[in-house]
Amino acid sequence: MNSLLMVGAWLGCITVAAGDTLRLTGIEPGDTVVVMWRGKTSTACNETFTVLRSSGKTELPNLVPSDRDCPSEIAVFSEKHAMVHEPANQWTHHPEDVHTVDLRPLVAVPVHIWTSNAADEQRARQHMETASQLFLKNKVGIKFEPAFRNAPNRVLNHITTEQCAATTMIQKSEFYTPKILNVYYVELQRTGRNCAIRDTPPSCQLADSFPKADGNITYIGTTATGTTLAHEFGHAFGLRPARCGGHPNPEETPTLAGQFDKQNIMWAAGGEERQHFTLGQVFRMNTQSDMWGGTMLIENGLRPGPGRECPLLAPDGECPALTVSWP
Repeated sequence: MNSLLMVGAWLGCITVAAGDTLRLTGIEPGDTVVVMWRGKTSTACNETFTVLRSSGKTELPNLVPSDRDCPSEIAVFSEKHAMVHEPANQWTHHPEDVHTVDLRPLVAVPVHIWTSNAADEQRARQHMETASQLFLKNKVGIKFEPAFRNAPNRVLNHITTEQCAATTMIQKSEFYTPKILNVYYVELQRTGRNCAIRDTPPSCQLADSFPKADGNITYIGTTATGTTLAHEFGHAFGLRPARCGGHPNPEETPTLAGQFDKQNIMWAAGGEERQHFTLGQVFRMNTQSDMWGGTMLIENGLRPGPGRECPLLAPDGECPALTVSWP
């Protein structure tokens, strides 16, 4: 009996190893927050991102000072705040360090939508409302601020004829605003097209040889569905080229077969069933750098740069995999 008491007393003295803490300030009631972190512990380098939910206080391992070979950083995703992505270099060798992140308001993204008739404007308003809801629900950290404007048929007809080869003409016209997303509703039998890349590369391997156009130019055709505009905004924010993971459906990206489904917003030619971005996609939309201008959030001065080049398909320690989903 005495032996059992001694064992019980010894077990009662065991304590869980103390760690560090991430503290989030400014969380609004009802918000759902996701944290992604990586860094160096006393025993190993956590090279790949760990993803978890947070209610404002998140327990972490005992993280130690980072170095060039094992950087430490944190990203925070929220429905009601901008995405935060920052280094976390204040860790010491002692436990109970606290890193505080102040959540900031959603990034306001102005959009100028150009139509030539009332029917297209009504359609554009419905598409814009859907895109706004999807981007908020998927914690992209932005809110769209649309302005609906009129453009004559001659301008929109030229866009229809030339498609993304017409970007220079558009940029010189009064129907284009620099450093802002410009969307044109055109009489073209297709869903839509973002013009970050002038022509669509026939394969991912050839993408680097295709010239830049203007990611701030998108046109929407007559066969667009309610989620087409949200899809094209995904391309504007760096999910490209289509055949390099910008379209994660098997016919265009065979290596992603079985990892995405038709509910993903970047699934090509989808309809109302498209409702989700992955966490990997959302990270890239906020941070992407590439030869076509990177995400327009940075290009337009709405988020701080420089961006980070995150391959859509190839694994990269500095970036979560494209397929990383929400916890």
